[in-house]
Amino acid sequence: MAPPWPFKRKSKELEESPAPVAYELGDDSSAKALADKSHVENNDFKAAMAALSTPHLNTETPVINELSVQSEDKVSVHVQSEDGYWYLKAPDGSFGSIPFIKLEDGSFKPYE
Repeated sequence: MAPPWPFKRKSKELEESPAPVAYELGDDSSAKALADKSHVENNDFKAAMAALSTPHLNTETPVINELSVQSEDKVSVHVQSEDGYWYLKAPDGSFGSIPFIKLEDGSFKPYE
């Protein structure tokens, strides 16, 4: 016959479930909790949102250089993108599909 097992099993502790929450019709406690926006003004919250909205340390931020290339009343500008090329940005905010390269004298030439 085998010797008795020297270790005893631990008895499982019973977990108490949280008390049930009872809601009543016309109860404004949940509306008050949802209307509370004090956490938005918290400095820790603002710092966390600023950290999440800025790019990571290992990535470079895109450099945006704008130079005027047309008349004064309707100005189109060349904007440098992340891929290193310059694109013509129209006054309405749309971009042209032709990439440009910047020459040493500051002028732009379409990329071929």
